[in-house]
Amino acid sequence: MPVPSNSQHTREAQPPAAIDLPLRIGVASIDNEHLRLFELLRRLKAMPGAAPNSNVFTEILCRLGIELPAHFRAEEEIIRSCGMPAAQVQEHLEAHTEIISQFAELNLELMYHNPLRADVLRMIGGWVTNHISLHDLLIKDYLPTPP
Repeated sequence: MPVPSNSQHTREAQPPAAIDLPLRIGVASIDNEHLRLFELLRRLKAMPGAAPNSNVFTEILCRLGIELPAHFRAEEEIIRSCGMPAAQVQEHLEAHTEIISQFAELNLELMYHNPLRADVLRMIGGWVTNHISLHDLLIKDYLPTPP
């Protein structure tokens, strides 16, 4: 698989310990952003009595709404420069667009309806865990190998 010779993206020697080893991609900045996303999801799950439209739940959801687009921008810089095939890059970008669209739809749903907490947490969990597993881990194949 192609490995760019002048890559500014190097594998991290010690990725964040709180991310399961199989979910680390090896780029410190991205692994740290993933760690923050997992932490937001953990905080939402840790509030079993907080309804999706409660202030405390909404505060964390808003934080997620700030973190996701910023993370996607950073990740997209890497996937565009790491030698990943164009079709794979496009699929990854489309997955980001879909998550942002779903986030907007979720916010509308929360404004006008009262979705089930379990459904909201399942959706957010899919954004974080499934996206990393299905898309982000592919980045590892295009990074330079550590010395």
